[in-house]
Amino acid sequence: MMKRILCYGDSNTYGTDPVNSGQSINSSARFSMDERWPLLLEKELGDGYRVIEEGLGGRTTVFDDPMSPGRNGVEYLDIAFRTHDPVDYIIIMLGTNDTKDVYSASAEVISWGLERMLRELKNLMRDSLSQEAQILIVSPIYVRKNSKGNYYCGFSKASEEKSKKLAGYYKPIAEHYGCQFLDAAEYIAASQADGIHLGQEDHKILARTLARKIDI
Repeated sequence: MMKRILCYGDSNTYGTDPVNSGQSINSSARFSMDERWPLLLEKELGDGYRVIEEGLGGRTTVFDDPMSPGRNGVEYLDIAFRTHDPVDYIIIMLGTNDTKDVYSASAEVISWGLERMLRELKNLMRDSLSQEAQILIVSPIYVRKNSKGNYYCGFSKASEEKSKKLAGYYKPIAEHYGCQFLDAAEYIAASQADGIHLGQEDHKILARTLARKIDI
């Protein structure tokens, strides 16, 4: 039977190209289907797996973006989960956008957002076709300055410092809720092109790393 994996995340799950990320929307602003980590993961796993992309630029765990509607991850979770139910495995990689200055949230507060999301997801699973689905929490990569010495729009030195603390808060939460955990920053890093998004090679590395982690 086909195993279905749902990937719920932000622009790094969507596949935003760091070279074109600050420009107007065009065909090159997103990596192709052959370059994005969720679909590379599908190839790594081989026959019998279907990987579903649910990535959106700017998505947070629980915060409402004052400039872009629909970015609150916990509010859209019900729709995304029930749309693709049943699934066998759920990967959540969120938290980068929560470090933006506009939210004034510490790393600990951001982790509370993740915890709220997990509580909501567990509740959704009880009334679904995916009651036995496994969950993997991926702590995201670190925010950093780009090659010009600037931070990506909305981010700052404080964002960088908070991003480096997320794994320490995420891991015990994942363990408490019976989820698997992976610290992406141990394997990959943001591109120097914009300091926030994954480059092509890091999409490949993340796919290979996740493929070794998944056992369903």
